[in-house]
Amino acid sequence: MIMKAKLLIIMALSMNLFFNACAGPFSKEKGKVLADEWIMPDSALCADLGSGIVETLFATRKVKCYELEGKKKVDVADTEVIKGFVRKGEATVLTVKQLAVLQYILLSDNKSYKQNEIRVESPFIPRLEFEFVGKNKRTASVVISLSDMSWVLIYDGKQQFNYDYYSVDLVNRFCKSLLK
Repeated sequence: MIMKAKLLIIMALSMNLFFNACAGPFSKEKGKVLADEWIMPDSALCADLGSGIVETLFATRKVKCYELEGKKKVDVADTEVIKGFVRKGEATVLTVKQLAVLQYILLSDNKSYKQNEIRVESPFIPRLEFEFVGKNKRTASVVISLSDMSWVLIYDGKQQFNYDYYSVDLVNRFCKSLLK
């Protein structure tokens, strides 16, 4: 009887040590986004965009998503993001996981910072705006047009560029999941 109790205690302690050893690396990462090391921009991207923009896009943990609609006449109450396009309704706040996906499939991909040699013959009709508010309270908006597969970066109210996004299927699927 005593031998069985000792054996059970030894087995319980062994299993406890085993599970703690296996969980050790993961428990240290608690609160950290799993893909943080994948979504950090490289030095070339930092040099091209500038440290202020990079900090706003990658050091934020809160991003608001707005659906956009075209208007011929913009009312005073409307927030015009790009000429003729205003925010429609309330913002949706992206979860940490959604933000990590957006940063990975669009912002950290060097290929999304180029113009394709063959342009899609479709009008630029922005559908979504992702508003990033940095720690320094500066804002950057990523505006996505699903019609011509391009995106615009607006930083401190000024349009920085308009590029084609590289991962068309992934970006389109991600954006459509956010549209109502």
